[in-house]
Amino acid sequence: MLTKNQKKQLERILEKSFKGTFELGGGKEYRFFHGIQVAKFALKIAKKESLDLDLDALFVAALFHDVGKIEAVNEKGMIDYQSQANKNHVDIAAQKLESIIGKAIKDKDLIRKSSQIILESKEENPKLIEARVLKDADELGNFGYLQIWRTLTYAALAKLNLAEEIEYWKKEGEGSRKKLLERLRYSISKKVAKKRFEKSKKFFQELEREARGDDF
Repeated sequence: MLTKNQKKQLERILEKSFKGTFELGGGKEYRFFHGIQVAKFALKIAKKESLDLDLDALFVAALFHDVGKIEAVNEKGMIDYQSQANKNHVDIAAQKLESIIGKAIKDKDLIRKSSQIILESKEENPKLIEARVLKDADELGNFGYLQIWRTLTYAALAKLNLAEEIEYWKKEGEGSRKKLLERLRYSISKKVAKKRFEKSKKFFQELEREARGDDF
């Protein structure tokens, strides 16, 4: 079982991996914070659903599921969403996990299991229960105020004006979230996602109302 110190050490490795990076949808070192969030969400889903699974492997996989994106960082420190490395980041993460955390974690079986979870998470219907939990936990970061943050940072860094930002939300935010809701696997994930979705939807509705002056 991973100790508290080992978990902290793994978190520091992830933080160091993404030090100085940024991305349009999330801002500075977003993938570090996202990894921490997904690990927390994954363990909460497992607990709430009383799932019988490998909690240590789930934690490691959730924490490092996006670590392959470090190879998609360009010369400016930005994660290039259009790069081949970004498109293949799941495979890269699974392949390189041992080289990234091998000095901190000596349990080779744990690393292999975590790598397999990451690899299976790209499948629509993973066989491993841990991979199914990881997929839900990962998608929960795309709802609610977390999604608002990503949308606002994207608008600012991509230099969108207010009207373009609202249109971006309608096209890329609201519509895709509805589809994501249908793909969630666990009841607790669906419950939390629906609640978060209503928050973000209301936020952008009010933003548009104020922009038009309809709140007078």
